[in-house]
Amino acid sequence: MSAFIKNAIFFIGWMLSPLTFWNDAFVNIPISYICASIAIRFIKSDFLFLVLIFYWISNGFGIIIHGRIPPAHNS
Repeated sequence: MSAFIKNAIFFIGWMLSPLTFWNDAFVNIPISYICASIAIRFIKSDFLFLVLIFYWISNGFGIIIHGRIPPAHNS
């Protein structure tokens, strides 16, 4: 895997993970809202419940990606 791809995946994981103080307001909550807006059409459930589920999924996904792909160092 090239260094650019590794760094891009690491950056996406970092953006989704709860390791940044601003990610909730600008990344995870909007993603959760959009996903819940789409899912509410197929799943008959409470909208806030879906937003919370997608919020935790996006945080978990970010932690998993961030932990598995170390940043590539240019030597």
